[in-house]
Amino acid sequence: MAGILVAVAISWILLYLIEKKSILALGLIPISKRFQQFGIGFLLTAILCVGVQLLEAFLKSSEWSIN
Repeated sequence: MAGILVAVAISWILLYLIEKKSILALGLIPISKRFQQFGIGFLLTAILCVGVQLLEAFLKSSEWSIN
């Protein structure tokens, strides 16, 4: 965990010295476009997982039961 913080700090220092940009250029604070992309990706992954589970249950002729 400390290594990640050191890497971010070094990246921030290099970014400031070379490009004269703030730490926000590293993308640490997500913007609405990234939230939208994350949501779409998460939704598609969830749909694929549900599809795989339903297909597997159909092919094995198994039934769902609540514990």
